[in-house]
Amino acid sequence: MAWALLLFSLLSQGTGSWAQSALTQPSSVSGALGQTVTISCAGSSNDIGRYNDVSWYQQRSGTTPKLLIYNVNTRPSGIPDRFSGSKSGNTALLIISRLQPEDEADYHCFSYAGSSTSHSGASSWGSFCVMVVMSQPPSASASLGSSAKLACTLSSEHSTFYIHWYQQKAGKAPQYVKKVNSDGSHGKGDGISNRFLGSSSGADRYLTISKLHPEDEA
Repeated sequence: MAWALLLFSLLSQGTGSWAQSALTQPSSVSGALGQTVTISCAGSSNDIGRYNDVSWYQQRSGTTPKLLIYNVNTRPSGIPDRFSGSKSGNTALLIISRLQPEDEADYHCFSYAGSSTSHSGASSWGSFCVMVVMSQPPSASASLGSSAKLACTLSSEHSTFYIHWYQQKAGKAPQYVKKVNSDGSHGKGDGISNRFLGSSSGADRYLTISKLHPEDEA
């Protein structure tokens, strides 16, 4: 029996960071068990066509997104070789071969498009790290108007890597918030407030949200 792979809107980057511009993609893709499906992510010459910083995430119901592919076609450790990525012109592709029941999920595509700036604070936050994470608290809480500091600790062999922070509200696709480099420098997604600051210390990457607002809960 065929089953559907449901897809959310894809995200690309605008002038200066990772923007919330929608990339063109099919609303869903379906395939029978054992078959191969291809999910396309169409961008422009300003994002996918220009940069190789394209990544794909799998998100099963009730879970946080899982990194499948980065830098167009590189798989992190532990990802089966059934998942592969490619790029042609302004379009990126995710190919899933030998479909299995557990492949049923939402798939998100992200593309870098330059470097720019700028969101809000929260009582509780959920987040995930892009690279190999050694440890990260599942949530953090703070009072409205105060500050919250989220930490992401990378494993020693990845301590010089940068990470991306995302915010995901209930029923919504992840929104790019900030990139934090090993030297503490950072860039923000379009529409992200200056209240969101990134910093780094050793293998730790931080996201600090000041003056927390109710809408920051995610």
